[in-house]
Amino acid sequence: MTNTGSVLQARGLRCVFGRGRDQQVAVDNVDLDILPGEVVGVVGESGSGKSTLGRIITGLQSREQGELLLCGQPRKLHASSAEFRRFSGVVQMVFQDSYSSLNPRRTILDSLTEPLLLQGQSKQTAFQQGRAWLDRISLSSAAAGRYPHELSGGQRQRVGIARAFIVEPKLVVCDEAVSALDVSVQAQILALLKDIQQTQNTAMLFISHDLAVVRHMSDRVAVMYKGRRVEFDDVTRVYESPQHEYTRRLLSLHMEASL
Repeated sequence: MTNTGSVLQARGLRCVFGRGRDQQVAVDNVDLDILPGEVVGVVGESGSGKSTLGRIITGLQSREQGELLLCGQPRKLHASSAEFRRFSGVVQMVFQDSYSSLNPRRTILDSLTEPLLLQGQSKQTAFQQGRAWLDRISLSSAAAGRYPHELSGGQRQRVGIARAFIVEPKLVVCDEAVSALDVSVQAQILALLKDIQQTQNTAMLFISHDLAVVRHMSDRVAVMYKGRRVEFDDVTRVYESPQHEYTRRLLSLHMEASL
């Protein structure tokens, strides 16, 4: 594998669900690379493999084959809990469901500072950083002692974003991070996400079915179809001069829905 300056290098990733006749290839021989500070969008219809690809990269899903390097360090085929912790300072994830991603029995401050404590920081230092991040994501100090069900969906997603970025990872994977939110709230969350990403110069893999959002957020975009990466290029070139028939169809459907 080349381009050692990449935050992420993936070659030949493959993931299969089920066995025998029920076997389904979710990710099929996918290559991907992400540079420091770059945002790579991933688009495709439901079942295209885009979310599975994100979970493989974060270590939440094992793969059958393929090479995966994070900041030059190889990630094993089947991620153990120890390896997952080892890479937690390198790659983090923002989930679609902000409620299920937070422990309902833990306060917002406890959930926010958990990644710092896992890295060995003292509780006092972690809480100081956690409160600073609450201010950074425009939540009042009163939110520190509240529980997830006491916040709105948009507020919970702000916490999810802060929780991912608080350890200053090199890569953040966002899987449909705004799709469950109202349109008016989506714009606010996307602006916050982009601001933090640019301020920290964090690479990001931005997975979404919303082509307009991906174009707004991304530098390059990968198009997934039936588990394969069928196109990968500068976002403007993909949107204005798509090379693959599936990409052209996807963009056509997007244009029709926008009318």
